[in-house]
Amino acid sequence: MREFLILLVALTVGTVLFHLPSPPKSAPVVLGEEATASADLAAGDFLDPQEELAKPEVLLAEIKNVAGLVEVTFTETAASDSAKPKGETKGLDILVGGGKDQNKVKIKTTGDGLNLTTAGDTARINFPLVFNKVVGQLDIVTLGGRRDLRIMPDQAMTVAVAAGIDKGADMELVLISQQVTADPIAYQIIGHKSGKLLGLIPVGADVKIQIGAQSGLVLKLDEPGWLKFLSPIIRS
Repeated sequence: MREFLILLVALTVGTVLFHLPSPPKSAPVVLGEEATASADLAAGDFLDPQEELAKPEVLLAEIKNVAGLVEVTFTETAASDSAKPKGETKGLDILVGGGKDQNKVKIKTTGDGLNLTTAGDTARINFPLVFNKVVGQLDIVTLGGRRDLRIMPDQAMTVAVAAGIDKGADMELVLISQQVTADPIAYQIIGHKSGKLLGLIPVGADVKIQIGAQSGLVLKLDEPGWLKFLSPIIRS
């Protein structure tokens, strides 16, 4: 009798388990447009701008400071792809100009802007940039449009030194006119102008000079009146 009861219980439990419903199958995960776009964006964030810029199909690049990194957006390619891949980096090197006039420009972030360095001289700028790799042209993007940056920081510093400013002075690219003029953008250099009166007595004062970023000419020089008056007899 005992063995019969055990067998009956086992059969009952087996029957109940056999008829229990199976757990629902997991639905396949399908990436929608939003998820796909997010995945593409994430992939773009890992592009190496320096490597992308070296590709022959890349023609144009927008450069700006985003959250302390140099963000580069490749806006035109030889394939005319509508996509705009992006990449971020701590620093970017580009070649501006052509032939013997070619300059290597190092771009890094500083505060909310960018630092442009050529031949050891650095200028700050608070505007985005557009680099045309085909012609080696670097433009500054302002509300009034793009402005061609023809004079590099080291060239502007050379002009400032020739005007008596001590080398290594603080330098910044500033917008001086929204109009289409010969020099809407200028290098503003604040430094110390020094020399020797009659070639004997050291004199000097703090000055501010503006040098056209397109012409390379001195546009404005703010200096004390006495220094300006004595300039003809001051020797560097």
